[in-house]
Amino acid sequence: MTELGSDFSGTTDVDRALGEVDGKLAVLQQILRRLSSIPGQLLEKTSYGYDLRLLIGSSIEPSIVEGKIEEQIFDEEAVESAEVTVTFSEDTSTMTVEATIETTEGDLDFTLAVNELTVEILKTV
Repeated sequence: MTELGSDFSGTTDVDRALGEVDGKLAVLQQILRRLSSIPGQLLEKTSYGYDLRLLIGSSIEPSIVEGKIEEQIFDEEAVESAEVTVTFSEDTSTMTVEATIETTEGDLDFTLAVNELTVEILKTV
């Protein structure tokens, strides 16, 4: 069983108080950082990141986005399985991502809301 360890808290930047998170919350924050990072920004890992904000207004198929998100999720060491569903709303120029993930620490379900500026957690279980 992989030990999840701990990480500094924060999704878009490190928490100014340098708080730490561990367990499923650490995995969730790591995934959220991946899904709001532009690919290729990390020189040592050019496959890191898939910025969902850049997809708003595009005509990309949801199934392609689901596959790319799953690739990013599976790059997290603690993830054992993942299932992702993506829906686009042209009326509100938003994307909703629903994910069910099995980690070494247990199940993690979450919903993300994405617009041109943010990727935010709507719900987590």
